[in-house]
Amino acid sequence: MLKQEALERIERYIKGLADDKENAFVESLFSEGENINYLRDELKQDWEIMLRDNALPEVNLNHLLDRVHHI
Repeated sequence: MLKQEALERIERYIKGLADDKENAFVESLFSEGENINYLRDELKQDWEIMLRDNALPEVNLNHLLDRVHHI
C-alpha cells in the first residue's frame, strides 16, 4: 500500500468516516506501527507540532512518544 493512501485512511479513521475494512486496516497499522518508518515519522512530526502549539517549552514529552513506539 502506498504511504499516501495509508495516511488518507488514517485521516478518515480519525474523522469517523472509515468503514469497517478501513478501521481494521488502521488498527492493524498502529499495532505494527513501530516497524513502519513513515508512520513513525508522521506521528513524531504531529507530536512535535502539538508540543510547539501548546507552548510548553519547559516540558519535554519526547520520552513519552518514544515509550509509545516501543510498547
